[in-house]
Amino acid sequence: ENDETHWVGHDRTKTIDHDETVHVKHDRTETVDNNETITVHNNRTETVDGNETITVHKNRTETVDKNETITVHANRSRTVDGNESVAVKKNRSKKVDKNELDRIGKNWSVKVSQFKTESIGKASLQRVGLAKATQVGQSYTRNVGTMMTTTVGRSRSDRVANNHSSNVGDTYSVTAGKASNVKMDGDSISLTIGKSSLVMKKDGTIRLRGVKIEVDSSKGQRYTAKGGNIQMKGKKILENGG
Repeated sequence: ENDETHWVGHDRTKTIDHDETVHVKHDRTETVDNNETITVHNNRTETVDGNETITVHKNRTETVDKNETITVHANRSRTVDGNESVAVKKNRSKKVDKNELDRIGKNWSVKVSQFKTESIGKASLQRVGLAKATQVGQSYTRNVGTMMTTTVGRSRSDRVANNHSSNVGDTYSVTAGKASNVKMDGDSISLTIGKSSLVMKKDGTIRLRGVKIEVDSSKGQRYTAKGGNIQMKGKKILENGG
């Protein structure tokens, strides 16, 4: 009615042809000094109403011949003190309903044997503390739907081994310093630096403006006006420096 003790000096074998039910109303302790093997030929269900702790002092191997499903209704934490390797021989899919944060203490390497596609619904921000290099074996294409801005803090250098072509649908403007500007559109090309400017229009008009205009040539000059006159207007018109 109270305690019970069984002692078997050697081996013990128990065979039950049908069902077995063991009900322990308090604690249960099971100690195996050597190896243990449990074989279940059909299904197995284990329910723990409270907490469960499993400690393996050496190695652990788990083999599932078919599918495995793990469901955690609250949070889950996994800590690996050494290295971790995950090998997926076919496909892998990962879904995160909210946010994901990756923190890597040192280096990170990603290798894709064929194609890589990245789709971002709204915006993408990449911050590199020191340097960044992009190497493309053959072609490189960028497609921006509306606007694109590039800001370089100091110097920029572009090197093209063969040809370089730029196609601008409307206006193309280049500004160097505070007073130098090159502007090109469908009607004209203008070059401005300080108080000097050169404008060439598509109708053939060329306008040169400046505080002082000097023309110097070592083998003579020739002016031809077909179908019109040559007009020179000034306070004085001097020939041969006279």
